Amino acid sequence: MLLFFPYVGMAIVAFPRFVYFELNGGEIGIGVAIAAFAIAAIAVRPFVGRLSDRYGRRALMASGALITAGAGVLASFAPNLPVFLAFRVMTDLGEAAIFVSEASGSATFCALNLFASCSSLGLLFCFGFFAAGFDLVAIVRVVVIAQWNN
Repeated sequence: MLLFFPYVGMAIVAFPRFVYFELNGGEIGIGVAIAAFAIAAIAVRPFVGRLSDRYGRRALMASGALITAGAGVLASFAPNLPVFLAFRVMTDLGEAAIFVSEASGSATFCALNLFASCSSLGLLFCFGFFAAGFDLVAIVRVVVIAQWNN
């Protein structure tokens, strides 16, 4: 679960280059890849909320993490843009499960007078690890460039 947020942070930096250079998707392909992720996020979350009610937050969060990890790995081996987009949508299914589970857990376990604080801490946690993905990509890029220059 903790690795999901750095993964998303790294994906935002790495996927445009992958789509542009490896899949020859061009700028339109990059936009479609990002839009597919966002559109799926909007469309899927109401249904994921119902699944959370039916099967529980823990099961939904665990399955979301597995779906996200599997689709993320498979997306890196995509031979073309349509296959990559399908894996991006699958990644969002897992992301929706994780976020809905986290949000409903925060709402359930926080006292009513502390709800805003709990929600803020949950978002701080999510986006803090999200930003760690950006930092990790920057560190890897510096190390790789330093190795190439030697």
